[in-house]
Amino acid sequence: MIVEFERLLEIWNETFKDKVRSLRTTKGLCPHFERCSRSKAFEWVSPLKTHLRKPNISMLFLKYNNKYLNMAETPLERGIMSNPEWITGVEWGIPREGHPEGKVINHIKEVLANIEKRDYPKEKREKLRLIALLHDSFKCKVDEKKPHSGTNHHAFIARKFAEKHSNDSGILDVIELHDEAYNSYLVGKRRNDWKRAEERAQVLIKRLGGNIGLFIEFYVCDNETGNKDQESLIWFKKQLGGAF
Repeated sequence: MIVEFERLLEIWNETFKDKVRSLRTTKGLCPHFERCSRSKAFEWVSPLKTHLRKPNISMLFLKYNNKYLNMAETPLERGIMSNPEWITGVEWGIPREGHPEGKVINHIKEVLANIEKRDYPKEKREKLRLIALLHDSFKCKVDEKKPHSGTNHHAFIARKFAEKHSNDSGILDVIELHDEAYNSYLVGKRRNDWKRAEERAQVLIKRLGGNIGLFIEFYVCDNETGNKDQESLIWFKKQLGGAF
């Protein structure tokens, strides 16, 4: 259902500050109303009635003018891509180090393309796609006035969102920890403290446990994007003793 933003505001001002008063008012929402019953029209408009607060009007515009749903392969992906928080998050971003592509959605598309070109089994493909859709999608929620760590890290915020859609520990852990191998590498690269870098990497490997394979597969797909080099990935694989 496509709703023009100006029309959505008009509907708010004319109708939703009280209640939907007539089918005539709701017909402006969608051409389908011209060919449907009164009850059907109210069924279409009911999602808007659940978001009566005017500050949410831009979120409704995003939700009902969703240009990302054609990317979805499963009902779960479709549900995530219909969420206004996700839509707002993937629209965030400007070209920057490691991400010359700018918006988060552009990075996600690159990761999805890397998953696509590999012949993963269906279940693993679905897991990797879900991780790709969520791993960087909440950078806009990070408080820039605070350290980017703990509950203020974009990956932690992404995990909390993901927990509403999945209870798979592999998916959740990879989302939360997807930057940790690179961050471990940076301890050695920037501080020349390779002993501490290796210790941090081993803590990560231990926490991932049986999900280390999924982590590496996502790391590969994520790292072959933007202007990232492969040095950190090569170093981390060495910490695994050549297992991958």
